[in-house]
Amino acid sequence: MRKKQFLALLLAGTLTVSMAPVAFVQAEAIEEAGVASEMAEEIPAAEEPSQAETPAEEPGEASPEETPAETQPSEETAAGGPSGEAAETQPAGSPETADAFIEAGEAEVSPADGEEDTPKVYILSDGIMTEQASLADAIANAGDISGEIASDTQPTQIVVTGTVELTAPVVIQNKYISISAGETGAEIRRSGFEGDMFTVEANSALEFALTRSGEEESADVYGLTVSGDSGAVSAGSIVAVKAGGYLGIAQAVTLTGNYSSVNGSAIRNEGGKVALFGGNISGNRSSAANGTAVYNTGELDLIGTVYVADNASDAEGQEDANVLLSGENAKIVLLGGLSSSKVLFTADSALVDKQVIFGESSGMAMADILSQVQYSETVNYKVDADGFLRAKGDPEPEPTPVPTVIPMTIKEVNTSWNKLDRNAAEVTFQSNKAGYYYATWAARDEGVPACDKSKGVKLPANTNVTAYVDGFDPDKSINVYVYAWSAENEDDMSNLIIQLSDASRPAKEEEPTVTPTPTTRAPYQPSVSQSTVQGLEQPLAFYPGKTYSFTVTGAGTENTDPVKDDVKWVPLYWSSYSKPTTSQRQSIGTIGHKTGIQRAATFNMYIFCQKYVYDGTQWQPTDVVESFTYQFKSQAIEFTTSPVPTITPSGYDSSGNPIYGTDGDGTNVDDPENKDGENAETGVTSTSANAKTADNSPIGAMMMLASLSLLAGGYVIVRKRKKA
Repeated sequence: MRKKQFLALLLAGTLTVSMAPVAFVQAEAIEEAGVASEMAEEIPAAEEPSQAETPAEEPGEASPEETPAETQPSEETAAGGPSGEAAETQPAGSPETADAFIEAGEAEVSPADGEEDTPKVYILSDGIMTEQASLADAIANAGDISGEIASDTQPTQIVVTGTVELTAPVVIQNKYISISAGETGAEIRRSGFEGDMFTVEANSALEFALTRSGEEESADVYGLTVSGDSGAVSAGSIVAVKAGGYLGIAQAVTLTGNYSSVNGSAIRNEGGKVALFGGNISGNRSSAANGTAVYNTGELDLIGTVYVADNASDAEGQEDANVLLSGENAKIVLLGGLSSSKVLFTADSALVDKQVIFGESSGMAMADILSQVQYSETVNYKVDADGFLRAKGDPEPEPTPVPTVIPMTIKEVNTSWNKLDRNAAEVTFQSNKAGYYYATWAARDEGVPACDKSKGVKLPANTNVTAYVDGFDPDKSINVYVYAWSAENEDDMSNLIIQLSDASRPAKEEEPTVTPTPTTRAPYQPSVSQSTVQGLEQPLAFYPGKTYSFTVTGAGTENTDPVKDDVKWVPLYWSSYSKPTTSQRQSIGTIGHKTGIQRAATFNMYIFCQKYVYDGTQWQPTDVVESFTYQFKSQAIEFTTSPVPTITPSGYDSSGNPIYGTDGDGTNVDDPENKDGENAETGVTSTSANAKTADNSPIGAMMMLASLSLLAGGYVIVRKRKKA
């Protein structure tokens, strides 16, 4: 891949962390009410706006007719100046879309044609790619972390291309480093030194990640190879992990080619945590007495497709040179299921009669685990069906008797319609155990409703209980659902599904005849664009965390004397997207920005309203939802952003300047930022760039949450074509 292609893809804002847990990210992606979403919408370049809505031009996609040639960014301006800020060349008075208000867009770097691919090292930070002199310099320039690694600690992301030579040992101390490939065939290779290539100290983390060439699951994977490349015996491992340190290996990452005189030619884990989210450790050799490729005295976590085999030892009779569990604290833990894995391991005598494999959280049977995580020493020890290391010849322990469990059951005693309310029923039932119940209903042509245990009602054992269920749809056949669960174990559940008889349902009451209001004038049928917005007329000072209130008056909603076929538009929600998903819809009334906006700019918001038609008696809602576009502006202001952790203002003085500290009751002011880790940068121009990671969850924190069942993902690079 040419350098200009690689940088253009990275600066398109599409690089994503491969190994971060998706479920963990989604749990943190909770938006504060009334604050603009931090999720950016990708609009295909070929999409044409309809006549009803003409959205503002997408940032970073100006056509040749609208953007003069002299404003096209050079490689230097796209990467930012000395301060790391992207240059601005947005034409004056040109409004940016509300997507730009949420997230910076895309710009393409065009270095001189004919430039050849060479090994390169970059730091990706806040959407800016900064080239480094070497990998050691990139790690040295990475920011330090303070305190312990937590779930919100973000890594310094380093991207390499070509074969990058490591010419001296690198120590990672008080840092969180993530290294990935920017193209096929990327490699990090030892050159001209002995000792450990990488050392991860306590309270520090290193991960070798991967990237994909596109968003689809079938897209090519850009793997990364880390090679010892030592013709002679070296005196170190590829990675040494100290107590309290963390190492993560993603799928399509290979550790190979190290010939070492120490235990752990590939990984030497001296009491830390190592997580293999896939990966290949093979082709390494040790000359130590009990030399193996992975020497583990701490925790070794596995998930996905892992291969640790085909490593060698110089020791005579050393059959297995792959994984050695050493010391009473060594263990293998499955974070999730394994698929087509091969991990060969042995253990020393300190672990006899101790559990060495923990697979409860993986959901796999131990027999299936042991078919892939194989104990290869066959003379002295074996691993039993519970994951314990046993000496050969020891009798098998007596199996623990499984107590007989009587499941929770409920039975229907009687069900009847309520005689006074045709939209209610009474269900009498009985349970064999004490616990709780929840009764609900659904129309027969709808799906089965969920059990809401938070609304559970106490349920005695072997006693008739009557549940009153009401609020039925008056025009549909009804099913009643009763869920019951044990007080001792809420997973011990039973349920009833009762079909209420339509024939015995009380008849409908005659509805009074309503005389429609006569039409005395022509119907008033305004368009949605006649709606108005108040409160955002003046340029807004978007300090971090500052919010503003506004009101929307739908066209026709002030009509107090309607006639038949009058129309009104009732505001529903607003969005920064012209075609938002449910999660991209915002409640009308409040707008703000977590990280603030420092420059003056114009933005679009799309306000969606539902059409109502007056039928002569009352307003009837329709299925028509349309939007109108409103533009608001930001002021040019100045503020500084505090280093992590972010300090948000507790209030604002009469001039709109932020006040930091606590609010009136002494509590910290809530930070309304979307917690998914995305940066809500604004002010996109044709030369700005803001590459982002779609998932910034720290691998260190994820390894500490070893009970989570997580799968490896991947950095995503989406190619953005330049317009002709």
